[in-house]
Amino acid sequence: MLSKELCARYKSFLHSDEEDFGIDREVPRCVSTCPAGCDAQGYIKLISEGRYEEAYSLIRETIPFPATLGRICNHPCEANCKRGFFDDPLAVAALKRFVGDTVLEKAGGKEEGEKGGGEGKKKEKREEKREGKSKGENERGKRVAVVGAGPAGLTAAWRLAGKGYRVKVFEKLPVAGGMLFAGIPPYRLPKEVLKKEIEAVVFSVAGEGRGEKIEVETGVEIGREEFERIRGEYDAVFVAVGADVSRRLEVEGEDLEGVVSSLDFLRDFNLGKGLERVAGKRVAVVGGGNVAVDAARSALRLGCSEVTVVYRRSREEMPASEVEVREAEEEGVKFMFLASPTRILGSAAKVRGAGAGGGEGVGG
Repeated sequence: MLSKELCARYKSFLHSDEEDFGIDREVPRCVSTCPAGCDAQGYIKLISEGRYEEAYSLIRETIPFPATLGRICNHPCEANCKRGFFDDPLAVAALKRFVGDTVLEKAGGKEEGEKGGGEGKKKEKREEKREGKSKGENERGKRVAVVGAGPAGLTAAWRLAGKGYRVKVFEKLPVAGGMLFAGIPPYRLPKEVLKKEIEAVVFSVAGEGRGEKIEVETGVEIGREEFERIRGEYDAVFVAVGADVSRRLEVEGEDLEGVVSSLDFLRDFNLGKGLERVAGKRVAVVGGGNVAVDAARSALRLGCSEVTVVYRRSREEMPASEVEVREAEEEGVKFMFLASPTRILGSAAKVRGAGAGGGEGVGG
């Protein structure tokens, strides 16, 4: 929702027979290009006035994870910022990150001060809130199940709780966060930052308190029978399982041992699942998006001797962030452009190389 300060006087139906003068209201470019429609002008103004908690709350009207998105968003708002016509675009993402970190740090300090004595004042305070709100005007008496604790599932839970619904979120991974946790390496999104933001949704921050209506259960995979049980037990079910399955290359040798999708690799990397075996190996990553670059940089951190990103188009056509590509090169990742694997070579069911059309082969 745009703050009132951004709304010029205007009349709807300018081409009607009314003689009164009116103007069209232009949606700011930074807002119209944002996939979530976040009110960048509004929260930047609040930040400039030192009203950080208000800025944080304004961001959360559209995005419950300001500190997280401030780190990983490709910020099309900045590319379309009108300030760029004069000098440089405003650092919208960095400001979002700043206010998120500032408010979370302040909230964490308060919670630390409330600890001590029995089970801690923090828990007692939450119990008091829960009891006080159980009969409040905003309590609907309805229960909603959310399948998937990724950004979509947690956002749905956040919005539903704000409207007075009791929500339970089921997640098959051992931690909440979905692809925010399992798909993004910690050098881009520190796990502690994500954990704090999830806690801010599940509990409360900046006095919003809606998280008292949200419960998250991890390590639970919802199959067909369990789904039917949930449908009967809850008033509504929101399915937010995400898109965590990679596309196949559809080339010979793709099923050899040693060939793994980038998403599966990143999931194992982020969950700490025994990838020590790749240390000292030469790795080829096929693709030119952010996932491919994340996989390549993560492979280097696991001790791989050489990592090459193989992309079928030119560098200029890579969909990955230019900053990410540049940092990958600085870290030692190699790039092979205008090349695409035609087959994957191996023996004894194990990969040993790849034949790449348009370029030289990649040895394993």
